[in-house]
Amino acid sequence: MLKASGSIDRRNTDNRKAESLFRALPVGVGYLIDRVFFEVNDAFCNMLGHTREELIGRSSRMIYPTDEDFEYVGREKYRQIAESGSGQVEARFLRKDGKILDVLLSSTYLDLSDPSKGVTFTAMDITRSKKEREELKRSDSLLNNTQRIARIGGWEYDVEKKTMFWTKELYRLHGIDGAEIEPGSTHHIDRSITCYEADDRSVIISAFERCVSEGEPYDLEFPFTSYIGEKMWIRTSGIPVLKEGKVEKVMGTLMDITSLKRAREDLIEQRDIASFHLDLLYHDIGNLHQGLYSSMQLLEMTDDPKKRRSIIRLSLGILTRSMKLTEDIKLLSHMRDSKIAFEPVDIVSMIKRVSSTVRDMFTERDVRIDMDAPSEKFTVMAEPFLEQLVLNLLHNAVKCQREKAVVEVWVRRAEGEVIVDFDDHGPGFPASSIEELIRKTRMGVGTRRGLGLVLSAEIAKRHNATLEVMPRVKGDPSKGTRFRLSLKNGDSFS
Repeated sequence: MLKASGSIDRRNTDNRKAESLFRALPVGVGYLIDRVFFEVNDAFCNMLGHTREELIGRSSRMIYPTDEDFEYVGREKYRQIAESGSGQVEARFLRKDGKILDVLLSSTYLDLSDPSKGVTFTAMDITRSKKEREELKRSDSLLNNTQRIARIGGWEYDVEKKTMFWTKELYRLHGIDGAEIEPGSTHHIDRSITCYEADDRSVIISAFERCVSEGEPYDLEFPFTSYIGEKMWIRTSGIPVLKEGKVEKVMGTLMDITSLKRAREDLIEQRDIASFHLDLLYHDIGNLHQGLYSSMQLLEMTDDPKKRRSIIRLSLGILTRSMKLTEDIKLLSHMRDSKIAFEPVDIVSMIKRVSSTVRDMFTERDVRIDMDAPSEKFTVMAEPFLEQLVLNLLHNAVKCQREKAVVEVWVRRAEGEVIVDFDDHGPGFPASSIEELIRKTRMGVGTRRGLGLVLSAEIAKRHNATLEVMPRVKGDPSKGTRFRLSLKNGDSFS
């Protein structure tokens, strides 16, 4: 009898302990049969804003915001319980005040051998942690997308642990699959160094080591070739993170600056070209002004009608060249801002038309422009600027000769191109000066031949054409100059 009484006392004590634990647990706990509440603890009631009396005996459907939520939990949780004896799902609960909670719901059978006895469950409010997790995921996605758009990757090196970690974009910039290297491995450093040119590797290694040992930051630019062969220019930087005066970590970035560097170089080139054009303009205008001033002095000094007429014609010629210079400047400015639009053009007809214009520009001179071309059409793809190029070449050919000007134009085909030679009988250039003129013309600048030559080189470039200069008579530069324009014919232009 005493033994039975002791057994009963122990059971009562165990029951009281279980009930105390049930009440004290900080997470919601309950007991369901056929999804009807039979018992819930205070934490569960507080979570939902209901009293125990409002829940006991009621279907658990009341705490779900939609039928879909209720059915999903019933289907998924009980499937897991049937398979493994317990189930865990993320669910949504509806509080009494209408607020929706995110919860982690875990359940198991009260008696694994008899499912009809119901299930016990725990419910943990994860609304805050889920929101933080989603915000972290969103921030991570935003960071990755921002880095991908900006083509900038980040890294962190732990000095004491000797571990290196990269962002996803840094792997992409290196052309490396992140799965190839163990996270934290210093092999990241070895793999990265091989992407630098041989002469630059010691420079970047020394900069990194000084940052680690001495806390000296660095910011450097290098050519860089990824593991998939993509060539680029990169800017790499590193800064120390100090703790109690010692370098604890080094954090850095690696950025693809290829487009930025190209834009910077283009800006410098455009600045240099603009400076050259301005210098050339001052020179050409100065020459014209000096010529006009001298003509006016001569005009003032003579009363001879014949001489005065000659001086006036000379002055008009100077003014004509000044007007042409102004037009060249305007054209050069407009050409840089205009879009390229090509149409088929007969180059022979264009040369004939421009030749007539050039003759009209030198009415006081004996000018002969002869053209040698087959009777067939020579079609090229061109825009209106090409006519200005032909005008400049013919104008320069006439201008460089004295009283009588003879210009020969030769047109022929050669391997998908239309070749046009403009020959003059002027004084020509020494061979070394011609070579210098060719070099500067190909760079987009010229010698003191005037703005027209620079403009011609720009127009040729727009047409994917080549403009060369050479002696008219091979081996004898004193016999005149030949400018050769090679254009793609209409059928092969692309």
